[in-house]
Amino acid sequence: MIKKFRKAVSILIFCAVVFTVAALFMLNNPDSFFYSQSKQQSAGPSPKITFAYPANASAQIMEDLVNSFNRENNNIVEFQKISDDKYNETLNMLMASEKGPDVFFIDNQWVDTYARYDWLADLSESIDAGFLDRFPENSLRLSQSRAVKDRVYSISSGVITQRLLYNKALFREVGLDPEAPPKTLEEFVRYSQKIANYSLSDKKYSFAIPAAEENAGFVEAIEAAGTYSGLYYYDFKEGEYNLNNYAPWLKCILQLKEENCLLPGMTELRQSNIVTQFMEGNLAMMYASSSEIGELRANPDIEIGIAMPIAYDGQRIGKGAVIVRDTNMYAVNSAAKNMTGAVKLWKYLYSEKCIGELYRSCNLIPGMDNIINNPAYTPELQIYTQFIPSKADSHYQTSPAGVNEWSRFKTYASVLNGEKPVEEALYKETSYLNEQLNSLPGGVYIPQEKRKITDFDPRNPLKSVLNR
Repeated sequence: MIKKFRKAVSILIFCAVVFTVAALFMLNNPDSFFYSQSKQQSAGPSPKITFAYPANASAQIMEDLVNSFNRENNNIVEFQKISDDKYNETLNMLMASEKGPDVFFIDNQWVDTYARYDWLADLSESIDAGFLDRFPENSLRLSQSRAVKDRVYSISSGVITQRLLYNKALFREVGLDPEAPPKTLEEFVRYSQKIANYSLSDKKYSFAIPAAEENAGFVEAIEAAGTYSGLYYYDFKEGEYNLNNYAPWLKCILQLKEENCLLPGMTELRQSNIVTQFMEGNLAMMYASSSEIGELRANPDIEIGIAMPIAYDGQRIGKGAVIVRDTNMYAVNSAAKNMTGAVKLWKYLYSEKCIGELYRSCNLIPGMDNIINNPAYTPELQIYTQFIPSKADSHYQTSPAGVNEWSRFKTYASVLNGEKPVEEALYKETSYLNEQLNSLPGGVYIPQEKRKITDFDPRNPLKSVLNR
């Protein structure tokens, strides 16, 4: 009995030794059959890369460009279009839930926030100096200033500029000079009344506000346009917010609304609705950014005039540079599973091919002169070249970080809806924004005197930045 027991123990010990030796052999010989077979089973194809982009006028061109990339890279990219007006909100939710796309279009105002949450991959080690040298100093400086020093999260590949579009044929029909668009609010009201009164049988409208969209309805139609009058929602010279400046424009819009000069349904209108009405000849004037002109290719025969934004009065014509905003910024998710592929796509999005095709299709003003001057990318609409920044356009500094500025849009909406008096609403929101300056995140407090830029020049708003 004892002999049998000892024999069984000996067998078990032998098996254990054999198993241990075999395991050590496989670990030290990765080309062995068993390990090689396991490795082959686990390798598989590289993970797909998801790329999120707003469903705007340029979405189809961008999808075509991604398809071109896919043809040379084993269809590795899944193109995801997100509703344009809900893009930032949707992207924020996806990133917060750790379900964000691998590569994505990012609004320049969100780069800082995403960087603080460690949602963005630092790409400084993935690019060389030659890559950055292609971009203009201003855009590069402003893009990098939103990130941690010496890190690169995103770069602006183009800019957005603002202009007033008007229908020359409609001006001529109602007796207005097609070469003399309104320059001031007073002229704007007079032109609008004449257009509305002339076309009583076949109703035409002078103007429209897409109040259903924060960007087109408020950022462009109120704030960007106001910079030409030397006004901005943040007063850099005084180091505080001041929305009260917009009272004349809002009162003007409410007056024209009351007089039935504006396209009806303001609170439900989107920019795409307004572009359609303009192309059909039902709208005399509209504000448009350079990112929206591509939609006008659908009716290239319409006689379009382009002018600078309307100034508040004669004394304010050209008092400030029209704001230039960064656009078509892309970023890589720090949690991307296929980081190599994601970075490769990111670089492709900044290639001359991508930026050039967006310019040719009138969807992006490139920041690089070599693309603008390249005949291969001549815009399909000749008028698009009038959106290229001139001496009358400029980037602006960013307003203080850590302030919830988005609440101002609800204030504009409440005024246009007739819910609140103009002065009361603007004063209250201005006070709210300035209160936040005294209680920034982390207990940071910067005295107003130190926030002031006493030599700030609205005609050259970056001068104080570049000279520091």
